[in-house]
Amino acid sequence: RKKEGHKPRLELATQSKLSCLSWNRFIKPQIASSDYEGMVTLWDTATSQSVLEMEEHEKRVWSVDFSFTDSNMLVSGSDDGK
Repeated sequence: RKKEGHKPRLELATQSKLSCLSWNRFIKPQIASSDYEGMVTLWDTATSQSVLEMEEHEKRVWSVDFSFTDSNMLVSGSDDGK
């Protein structure tokens, strides 16, 4: 039996190199991403479209994650210390 290679199921068009992705535990079609330009983006995986872009940081954002208790709350960590 021939093995098939990895095939992406979703492609997200971004302006900058991504540093982190996080799935929303409560709302399955939502992913949050962070990038090297300081942007945190909320994505709808059903449409592969960004639904919210937040420019909260002045430097690279290293991490982003959804709250364990509130599906609408995100936390991010950046080189700018904000």
